[in-house]
Amino acid sequence: MKNKSLKLIIFLLSISLLSFLLHYMERTKTIESLVKQQNFITVQPWYIYPDKISFDLEKKNLFSDDLAEAVRNGKSYEGYRHVKNNGNIKFEKNKAYTLYYPLIANDVTKVRVRHKHFKIRQEVPKKYHEVIKSLTKRFSTTEMVVIYNKDYLPIEIQLYDTVDKKWTMFARYSYPYKNRKEYEKELNECIEAVLNGDFGED
Repeated sequence: MKNKSLKLIIFLLSISLLSFLLHYMERTKTIESLVKQQNFITVQPWYIYPDKISFDLEKKNLFSDDLAEAVRNGKSYEGYRHVKNNGNIKFEKNKAYTLYYPLIANDVTKVRVRHKHFKIRQEVPKKYHEVIKSLTKRFSTTEMVVIYNKDYLPIEIQLYDTVDKKWTMFARYSYPYKNRKEYEKELNECIEAVLNGDFGED
């Protein structure tokens, strides 16, 4: 009887410890891990352009009907039937300087996001100071505000407009694709349109 009671106590303690560990791991997940898990992400880069680009982080694919371009399996497609073998380079460049991946995928935790009411002021990495300056002199390059949705995914980067003296949208993010099938349907349609010459001649 004594052994049974001891086993029960050990079992209950094990369950409690496991529950605590799972809860702790969930609370301390980083935003980068959540973005990777989400995988499909659409960005409207920079505040004066309406163009949107949709990324598949895992497969290193992207497409934009607005810009008449796509990357799939290492090949890039753009404009009027142009196909090149520089897809991987183009993807990495767009990931860094159109998606601004390092600005949104970092070690900020879910706990901190919730504690800051889903809006966190953060430092802009130094390598992006010149990038921002090359786009516009209006924005301060030292700090940014990142806004998150209820799933702890970034939905907007704001930079401080030194002319209008207010925080202004710099990039906006959305997650319209529920699965790979939905994403690849539109990716393939974009590529087909490029190959068919639907976007017109240069």
